[in-house]
Amino acid sequence: MRLPPVRLVSVGPPHPDTELVAWLAGELRRRFGAHVGFALPLAIPPRWRADPPSRVPSSPIVDALVARFPPPGWTLGLASVDLFADGRDFVFGEATHGGFWAVVSTARLLSAPPDEPLLRARLLREVLHEFGHLAGLDHCDNPACAMAFAASVGDVDRKKTEFCSGCAARLTRALHP
Repeated sequence: MRLPPVRLVSVGPPHPDTELVAWLAGELRRRFGAHVGFALPLAIPPRWRADPPSRVPSSPIVDALVARFPPPGWTLGLASVDLFADGRDFVFGEATHGGFWAVVSTARLLSAPPDEPLLRARLLREVLHEFGHLAGLDHCDNPACAMAFAASVGDVDRKKTEFCSGCAARLTRALHP
């Protein structure tokens, strides 16, 4: 399965680790043959910040990506701030369902002590999850599927870095009608 072109956008400050972003780009190329490019960073204006200032609502970030990056292709914002959404204390990411724009944060994916392979696996799971939403997929009842809803880091850790057979088939149909 081949993904549409992907544009990676660092969102901050603070910005995600550049080595982690480069690793993600390589992983998307390797796994999906995706053309991955990089765009200039997106700044988080002070007015978006909540209390504490390390928390930012995800919707304004997605709205800014929509305004700044027209289709075609998918635009993925990568943030290290703690994201939240209406009615949710936190989110790992947000996407325009069936659209072109998404954001994922590493803030809640970190572990103590820092574990780079674990962070990478968690990030990939959540990026795949948001990509599934971009392709129009809904949440999956299979807790091991990348499209499973994750209410905690433990839920993220139960997911695989792949889609279940049903979601993979729906994703393929969505990407290659």
